[in-house]
Amino acid sequence: DGKIINLAVDIDLFIDRNGFNPREIKMNAATIAADFFDVDKWQMNQHIYVSQLVDSLREIPGVINIVNIEFYNMQGGGYSDTLISQAVGEAIQIPETGGFKTKIELIDNAIFSTPISMFEIRNPSRDIRIRVA
Repeated sequence: DGKIINLAVDIDLFIDRNGFNPREIKMNAATIAADFFDVDKWQMNQHIYVSQLVDSLREIPGVINIVNIEFYNMQGGGYSDTLISQAVGEAIQIPETGGFKTKIELIDNAIFSTPISMFEIRNPSRDIRIRVA
């Protein structure tokens, strides 16, 4: 048994609005992100290399650039209580769940796991947020 580290991610995309539907691009990006974080594809102690997610998002028709990606360590309120060392700053309370989110500081564009932990996005429909501009 290991520790679960619950995550949330905010993804900002710059898109081509000529001939592409922003809503469809957002849905495709959310699907790709959910697939990327599918726990059946991960192992204990596996690190997250953000460039792998970025590469997948760039393949979406209509995406010009990935402007920003921010990760959060989610705790309490239905999420695990595990907080990683890369979670920095103030924990912000989430009114809907009563839990907290703390921004994760990337190191070399990665989030590092520990030997007894595994990453999970517990609620993809709520914890993967896509914005387009």
